[in-house]
Amino acid sequence: MNTRPLSITCFQRALLGLGSAAGSLLNPERGDLVATFSEVAMPGPSLTHMRNLMRRDSVGRIILEQRRAVTDADLIRWESSSPAGRDPTTMPGAYVAYMRGNGFLPSGRSPVRFLEDPEQAYVMQRYRECHDFMHCLLGLGRTEPEEMLLKVIEFYHTQLPMASVAVVGQIARDVAQSGGFRGSASWNALPWALQVATSLKVFYLNVDWEGNMDRGRPLEELRAEMGL
Repeated sequence: MNTRPLSITCFQRALLGLGSAAGSLLNPERGDLVATFSEVAMPGPSLTHMRNLMRRDSVGRIILEQRRAVTDADLIRWESSSPAGRDPTTMPGAYVAYMRGNGFLPSGRSPVRFLEDPEQAYVMQRYRECHDFMHCLLGLGRTEPEEMLLKVIEFYHTQLPMASVAVVGQIARDVAQSGGFRGSASWNALPWALQVATSLKVFYLNVDWEGNMDRGRPLEELRAEMGL
């Protein structure tokens, strides 16, 4: 799913970072801007941290070696291969409902364009794939506050700068619209997100999501296994 990386100068990287940061804060629905910001906002240390967590885990090492990629064919297979694909209480059923309900396809995910290290580029790709899986695992929809809650969890585990900026931006917008912290749904929901983040027993990029989908794992069973 990765394209050939684009080589850019430090000045170009800075311009892309400023432009994509401003654009994604103003319009969080612009996935292309969010993706660009995630790649140019100095993600190297965070991606190294994520890669090391994967290397130290038996499942994570296999995922790194195989360079798995979730495809449109996987979505179709999970949707049609068993009754679980039509049961929203299972992992494949929830994923199919989430993707179809939002008009998403795995192929529609933004490709990694600005990371020259192949392994870091793959870790970023896997992070984007797991974002959709985590939406389903946690029962989070696509509203801006729900996206922010997932970004809190992602930042806790990945340390990606982009995730922290998204959290701060959403809280700031919500507080401004509600007239203060007390009325801010995003701010008031932060304890839940932090509780989930600290409760997870595993680094979520190390989860065999594809295997769980193929086996039709019930959501509650998988949540309990992961400490939720």
